[in-house]
Amino acid sequence: MPFVGREETNSAMIIRPEDASVYNLAGGGEAQLLLTGDKTGGAWWMGRVREDPRFMTQLHYHPKTDEQVYVLEGVLSVYADNAWHELGRGTLGVLPHGKPHAQGNRSENPVHYPAYPRVLRISSQQWTGS
Repeated sequence: MPFVGREETNSAMIIRPEDASVYNLAGGGEAQLLLTGDKTGGAWWMGRVREDPRFMTQLHYHPKTDEQVYVLEGVLSVYADNAWHELGRGTLGVLPHGKPHAQGNRSENPVHYPAYPRVLRISSQQWTGS
């Protein structure tokens, strides 16, 4: 998908941390969004999140996109499928669209993870490996 205000090219796109849109999270932490819906015509977004100790979202869901988190540092607590799951460093969590979930930091140390929606749905029969 071409980026709004960007000519369609086959050029690499580099977005540096200093170019991120930074949002403070109510309850502690911040989201540094490298790409936003404004820059992708609403197609997707990507950023890095820091959740401080005791930060917690409310139970919510995303109607059209799956959410993915990959824990870089700390422990992310995720409530999904009626249970809490503790995601440590190196753990991937995929939260399907339409399914209620919550996440937060129930530890005493910050948790860091990149967050982005999964926008492509490819079945194993469609995957070509390229």
